[in-house]
Amino acid sequence: MTQEEFAYLLQQLAVEFPVRAEDIMLVGMKDMEGRIKKRVFNDHRDSANTSLGRYASKSWKRERKKRGLQIRVVDLQYSGEMKNSLTTIQDGNDSYLYFNEDKQFGKAEGQEKINGRKKGKGTAEIWTPTDDEDKKVEEYILEITDIEV
Repeated sequence: MTQEEFAYLLQQLAVEFPVRAEDIMLVGMKDMEGRIKKRVFNDHRDSANTSLGRYASKSWKRERKKRGLQIRVVDLQYSGEMKNSLTTIQDGNDSYLYFNEDKQFGKAEGQEKINGRKKGKGTAEIWTPTDDEDKKVEEYILEITDIEV
C-alpha cells in the first residue's frame, strides 16, 4: 500500500467515524512513529529495509568508541536527540510525523544523502515508511476500529 493509499484509508475511516476521526488518525501515526523508530534506531535499517551500512570514517569510529558506543553498524542514535525529535503532531483531523527541531531535521536529511551515496544513489530514504510498516499500521487501525475492508 502506498502512502497515498494509506492516507486515503485513514480519510475513509475518518468519514465513517467522524466523532473519532482525529483519534484514529493520531493513533495510526503514533503506531507508525514507533515502527519507524524501531526500524531506524534499533534495527539500523532504511526504508528499503536494507542496512544503514558500516562506518567509513576512522576518526568517527574512534570518537564513538571513546564514548562507549558500538562501531559495528551505522547507528543514528548518537545522543538520542534525533530519536526524541521525531514525533507525531495533530493538526485538526490530520496527524503528521516530523522532526520538531530544525537541527535534527537537517541531520536526518543529511543521513539520507550519506546513505544514498554509499548505495550509489543520490539519496536513500530512511524516514519513509516501508510497505510492511504501512500494512501493519493499516491492520492495526482496522483491528481497533473493527472495520472490514
